[in-house]
Amino acid sequence: MDFQRGIHPTLSNVMEGINNMFMEFSYGSDEPNMPAVISFYFDFRENVMHYCSAGNPELLYRKRSSKTYESIKMRSSPFGYFADTQYKEETLKLEGIQEVIFASDGFSELLLKNQFPEFPSDSAKHDDVSVIFVRLKEKPPFKFPSRP
Repeated sequence: MDFQRGIHPTLSNVMEGINNMFMEFSYGSDEPNMPAVISFYFDFRENVMHYCSAGNPELLYRKRSSKTYESIKMRSSPFGYFADTQYKEETLKLEGIQEVIFASDGFSELLLKNQFPEFPSDSAKHDDVSVIFVRLKEKPPFKFPSRP
């Protein structure tokens, strides 16, 4: 990502730049596309995850002491909807968290159905089950070098 090379100082700037590129690409299209996206990176020195979303992708996490997942609702404009949309970078403290899951709404709904039997099964979208699992170790397997 351009963010890694220092071109953009924050994930918010990365997302705003991508939104502008997407607006240019899709300008004049007969079929509007409004993708949901989440960008993220882990800062293990500070023990936090930084994330920024466009649209409503799901962010789920599970603490080491729990068997169920908690969700963070993403509420932002999808790409391609407004040219001047600003995206807010958020953080999640990783203390006590074992898994972080980035998932499409279809996967999230299937997971909720498995966790909560009262969840209406006909509302789960079975055609959209994209997911990324990240499992965190309790302690990093290495020691960070000291900062200059």
